[in-house]
Amino acid sequence: MHKSYLALIRDEEAQRNVLRHDKTQKLEGICAELCFQEHLLHSSFEAYSAGWWFQSSGDSYRVIKLCVQGINELTVLDHQIIMHLHERGLRCYVVEFARTEGNFYGSAFIGQELSEFVRQWPKTRSLHPPKKAVLPTPIGDLRKEDAIRHILHKGLLFETAVERLFANFHLSPPTWDIDYFAFHNGRLIGFEMKQKYPIRNGNFGLNTGLVNLFRYLAGKDVEVAHVILTKPIWDDSYPAIHLYSDKELKQKCLWLGALFGSEMHSEKTYTAPSKTSYGGNSLLNYHNIAVREFSKIGEFGSLPDLPLLAFLGGNCPKLTSLRDISEVKNR
Repeated sequence: MHKSYLALIRDEEAQRNVLRHDKTQKLEGICAELCFQEHLLHSSFEAYSAGWWFQSSGDSYRVIKLCVQGINELTVLDHQIIMHLHERGLRCYVVEFARTEGNFYGSAFIGQELSEFVRQWPKTRSLHPPKKAVLPTPIGDLRKEDAIRHILHKGLLFETAVERLFANFHLSPPTWDIDYFAFHNGRLIGFEMKQKYPIRNGNFGLNTGLVNLFRYLAGKDVEVAHVILTKPIWDDSYPAIHLYSDKELKQKCLWLGALFGSEMHSEKTYTAPSKTSYGGNSLLNYHNIAVREFSKIGEFGSLPDLPLLAFLGGNCPKLTSLRDISEVKNR
């Protein structure tokens, strides 16, 4: 029988251990998402939402909204997003982490009003058991521990641990997440943020799973903005967090954005090394996206007012070539 995660609530080391199951690049990616939230998202939107997962199911997707602090954190905005997706034929599901029981519980969303959905929750919810056993905690390397400390410093260790516990042990692949959602001028916008540098042919890569999800969402009246924080060093061995915490290096980082469209990526797929995959142990297919498809939102330390609104409004300059992206020599 599945045991609860009560230790996760009271023990900081247990929360750290959950994060140690992820590969280093994933934890550094989470830190970059927090940087995006702090520097761009928060200054552009009064309300935005995180914790959205999309499970591939035939030619459709099952949507899961995760409430890491329990069902009562479900907001009016969350409900608006769920209704938008539900009304367009997606199967929607809400999952909470119940702190008193130390377990995940879920229930299908079938179009209820927010107050009614929450009121009926104790009757409709059921246990959301793990899909695989929680393995012994692996040893964390120095970069991984650095990322965990960064998350702790931001006051988000518990929330991140709950989300990664759910993602790693309670979701069946193939599953993808969209980092954040917000409404802008009546449009539902998804933000998918990555920290990366262009591949050697001068393009950015976007894995096939995300391309397929973005295409699908476009058909459901959801625009997806792919936002990149560029890496100024073409060296995977250099800690990603340092690229926007080091005084010299972060001045070389750019925020780029592109609204996903059917013509923006190559139809041909390519294969990336296994280190770039989710688990780090399988080859990954990706599409090329030309640098010219992206706009320059701003430099890391010098952003316009309401930066994402400027980008969504078409008021950020388009890149013309790889030369528009600052670069420093490898160290």
